[in-house]
Amino acid sequence: MKKSTTSTVYLIHLLRPLGNPNNRRGMASHYIGFAEHDLAARLERHRVGNGSRLMHAVAAAGIPWVLARTWEEGSRELERKLKSRKQASAFCPICRGEQEPPAGGRVIGKRVPMDSRPVQFYR
Repeated sequence: MKKSTTSTVYLIHLLRPLGNPNNRRGMASHYIGFAEHDLAARLERHRVGNGSRLMHAVAAAGIPWVLARTWEEGSRELERKLKSRKQASAFCPICRGEQEPPAGGRVIGKRVPMDSRPVQFYR
C-alpha cells in the first residue's frame, strides 16, 4: 500500500522587490514553490536561505516576505503552469488588495482558511 503524501503549491510575496530597479523585467516580487510533504519545513529552509536560488538571494538581502497563498493537493505540474504565466501578482491576495500584510510576527505552520489566518512574515 502506497503511503499518501500531502503536497502544496505556495506563493510567497516579497515585501520589497529583489533585483535591478533600473530594469523592471529584472525584478522579483513573488516566488511560487512546491512542498512535497511538510510546508512548514520548506518555508523554514527558505527563511534561512537554503530553499531555492531566489530565496537564498532574498535571505542574503534581508528582504522580509510573507506566505500569501497555498494550493492544497498541488502538483509539480500546477507549480510549472503557474510559474510559466509569469503573473504571480494575479494570484496574490496582497497585490489584488484582498488582504493587508500584517505589522509583524513570524508564524510557521499549517494553512488555515484565508479569511481567518494572519499573513505569515519571515525575516
